Amino acid sequence: MRKHAAVLLTIQKRDCEVEEQKNQGDPPVRVGRIPLLALDWVVDLVQRRLAHNPEHEGEWIIDAY
Repeated sequence: MRKHAAVLLTIQKRDCEVEEQKNQGDPPVRVGRIPLLALDWVVDLVQRRLAHNPEHEGEWIIDAY
């Protein structure tokens, strides 16, 4: 696995900077847990979609470290 420069990931008008990783071959693009947490999205398995984090009542919460 090779790491590349940081890229800007945008999902449904929310964006964050993540480090891209490239595997051998051409696997499908996957968005992992860390970017979803950064964007404050949760996966709705029943409706098979991304949903606003219900803990934050639909507001995008950005944690500053």
